[in-house]
Amino acid sequence: GDGRTTRMAISSSTATRATATTFELGGGVHCIHLLEEQVEEDLAPLFSDAWTGSRVWTAAHVLVDELRRRQKQLVGARCIELGAGPGLVGLAAASFGAASVVLTDQVEMVDLLRRNIALNPHLKNVSAEELAWGRDPLPADVTPPFDVILVSECVNPLYGAESFDALAATIARLCSPHTVCLLSHEERGVGDARGAVLSTFFARCAERRLVHRRILEDSAATTSSIPDSAQSIELYEVLCATSP
Repeated sequence: GDGRTTRMAISSSTATRATATTFELGGGVHCIHLLEEQVEEDLAPLFSDAWTGSRVWTAAHVLVDELRRRQKQLVGARCIELGAGPGLVGLAAASFGAASVVLTDQVEMVDLLRRNIALNPHLKNVSAEELAWGRDPLPADVTPPFDVILVSECVNPLYGAESFDALAATIARLCSPHTVCLLSHEERGVGDARGAVLSTFFARCAERRLVHRRILEDSAATTSSIPDSAQSIELYEVLCATSP
């Protein structure tokens, strides 16, 4: 299973498909209630930004599983999620004890994020803000540096090659030598193209003195709380080059 315990359709309008899901994060103690949404007109093209951003992808489950393992590190931390989509990863960080969490995404996603925050009143100090990568100024509630930066399924060629540079620039701006950025990514390339997307992104990171190390390879496939499709997920730490 993938940690989903309840799923039901909601007919909020004829133009929108919405699904309410309860995610169990561990032992039934940590639960997240979430809406995933898809607007009918966004079904084509299949990979519009709004469509990709409004659902939970497998890489998010892998990152949540990593947060569970790092729960002691999260307690009291200031966290921000980039490209949060419905917000599962950031809400999980709040559930695991983060002192504050800012969920960020493009303007089209902020309303969904705020609705999902409202569905989880047991989680405190969680906010949602529009944040376009690489642009100034930062929103008032986005005050770097953060202790933990969360990035799931944001390195995608469908967003354009310029998005790699913008994302790397935003991570660099939000971090300090003590910040840990956790990044999960589903590898979809085949043959010689496999890994090319991440290689390009990490080259942009290196230009900003960000270093990376892989922390998850095949172990995801044996973790019962995430889908079987997690074999293709890669998980990395991204750190300032001056980090100890």
